[in-house]
Amino acid sequence: MKSTPQSSDTPETDPTQGGEAAYIPFGYHADFINYLADNKNLFEIITYTDLMWSGDRAFDKNYPDERFAWNKALKEGLLDRKKIYVLIQHDVDTRPERTLNLLRHEQARGVRSNVMLFNKRVNRRKLAATGQLEYTGYDLDFNFLKDLQADGFLFGYHSNALEQALFDFDLAQQIFRDDVAELRRKLNIDFYTAHGGTPGPNNINNRDLPPPPDMLAGIQWVHNGATPWFDSNYSDGGINSPKRDPSKRDLRDFVRQWKPGNRYRVLTHPQYYHDPCGRSPRLSGTAWYEEVRAAYNSGDSERVWSGVKTVENERVSPLVSGKSGVGSNEVKVAVNSKQILRRFISRTLSLLRSK
Repeated sequence: MKSTPQSSDTPETDPTQGGEAAYIPFGYHADFINYLADNKNLFEIITYTDLMWSGDRAFDKNYPDERFAWNKALKEGLLDRKKIYVLIQHDVDTRPERTLNLLRHEQARGVRSNVMLFNKRVNRRKLAATGQLEYTGYDLDFNFLKDLQADGFLFGYHSNALEQALFDFDLAQQIFRDDVAELRRKLNIDFYTAHGGTPGPNNINNRDLPPPPDMLAGIQWVHNGATPWFDSNYSDGGINSPKRDPSKRDLRDFVRQWKPGNRYRVLTHPQYYHDPCGRSPRLSGTAWYEEVRAAYNSGDSERVWSGVKTVENERVSPLVSGKSGVGSNEVKVAVNSKQILRRFISRTLSLLRSK
């Protein structure tokens, strides 16, 4: 029987209640990372720094020069057309400890991700109900995040500046500057995405805030309002939204569509993945969701990802029993010598750049 990764998040209160609910077993997400790590001959994991920006700052046009440069590199063989290029993004909206737990697993498996962080977290419910601004707890282990950054992980700003400004655009742009400056005291921040957040007057939201003109040369807008091109995107955002078909939210179905030579983005919100987890009212009754819950609840989780294959490619191997797992604040995965060498080189380059 395959050992299933377990979450180390064990609060005294029920983690599945209220606005911080978890709906999907942690192992489902962790095994997606295992799936990528076990098939590195097929998948190339990228971050936003790997895109071919070439000075392209046309966020309002979805960076056409970057797309042209990437496709040109594929055509000329500078990029491997046999590889599937995968960018993983995590938006850390709440329960940051759940994200940290997932990042430990990714680090152990050598799979880099792009992590979008608030500088301050707004009490979304109170803002929506009363119009009053209140900040909530949002604890991050920046020493750990710095280690991840040295390992090639990317950190960006998750902009909730318009909410913080109570929808005053001029004030929001100053908050944007201040938030980025504060985060940059701890991490390299060169990219940002807009948070969905609570709508304001006329349904305006964080994505409607233009970036401060004086910051255009220093930070790239990469999601929710402006984005570079991808062949296709997946997001688990708004997991209970009645506007989204629950039968089409299975990440495995998205992966099955992947083709060599294409570039894909997977956006997840790690607060949704936890053991134990509650039930999503929107996903409940959907075949894939019930299958996943039953598999991880019964300990028969190996079959969840083992049969997934991508389009036009049969090189994807099943997950190896006992190869990975996270539990009780420790990562039960041996990092091989190749990963250690890669980390050493990455840390060295990071130190050289900092000088």
